Amino acid sequence: AFVSLTYDRDWHAAASGFRRALELNPNLVAAHYWRSVYLWAIERRFNEAIAEARHATDLDPLAAYPIVQLGVSLLVAQRYDEAILALHRAAELDATSFLAHYYLGIAYRSRHMLAEAIAALETAASLSGRHPWPMGQLCVAYAAADRSTDAQALQDELAARSRREYVQPSGFAILHAQLGHFA
Repeated sequence: AFVSLTYDRDWHAAASGFRRALELNPNLVAAHYWRSVYLWAIERRFNEAIAEARHATDLDPLAAYPIVQLGVSLLVAQRYDEAILALHRAAELDATSFLAHYYLGIAYRSRHMLAEAIAALETAASLSGRHPWPMGQLCVAYAAADRSTDAQALQDELAARSRREYVQPSGFAILHAQLGHFA
């Protein structure tokens, strides 16, 4: 089901695969949180996605990753305050989870809490070895906080890195779109 969702983009196979996985093992945490992703990303059924993600966290309340997925489900449903609470909890459970800090930074930025967003995204960038995702989001947060010199430095760093290693082109497109360069 995961491969059907993320690589094959076969939505019917993903839906039936998640249903089958949960029929075989209703306590399979990963099936619940990936089904949650399917529900919000493909079906746009946010309330069901959140319920599915909450069920995953109920099954394994001390695991950070299902809580990150709950936070993402809340984030895409624009329930930012709830997303911040969930993602903060995930970061508490696993302080080394770059994804928890990354999505926490996005949630904070969505609430215009720029100092908190920058702090979370700087942590995510550090924990991830300066992965382009948190770097791009940090650049956007810097720009929103009128820190254009810092934002430009990150853009330059990513551009330089792209000349010597693979940096996803979609990351640049998202970065420039969020900065309004395509308007």
